[in-house]
Amino acid sequence: MMFPKKGKHKKVSRGRTSEHKLQKLCEDYLIVNNIAFIRIPDAMYRAVFGTPGIPPYIKAMIAEFVRGVPDITILRDNGTYTCVELKTATGKQSTGQKQFERKVSDGHYFIVRSFDEFKKIADNE
Repeated sequence: MMFPKKGKHKKVSRGRTSEHKLQKLCEDYLIVNNIAFIRIPDAMYRAVFGTPGIPPYIKAMIAEFVRGVPDITILRDNGTYTCVELKTATGKQSTGQKQFERKVSDGHYFIVRSFDEFKKIADNE
């Protein structure tokens, strides 16, 4: 068996996209500013959908419940909420995300493509 020469192989991405970095930055901002929020961690998705042995019907049931859920839901002190879907400059909503957006009240769902946009939404009470 031949192994590639040192330094001659392609770097493998570990799923860390600019969307992932934006998500982490936004989450850190909410934590530092003591703003309540809900986010389903990516590790939960990997644990459920990447684990062999979980019956397909269980995976399908879980997928139905989380389909289209926004990346971050900010919980406001006045009892309202703000759904934030984070996207890269070229990112597009999935069908499930579009369906979720249609079910949310006007003014409570935002597609955000930068940290500055996110800060304005998060700070808006």
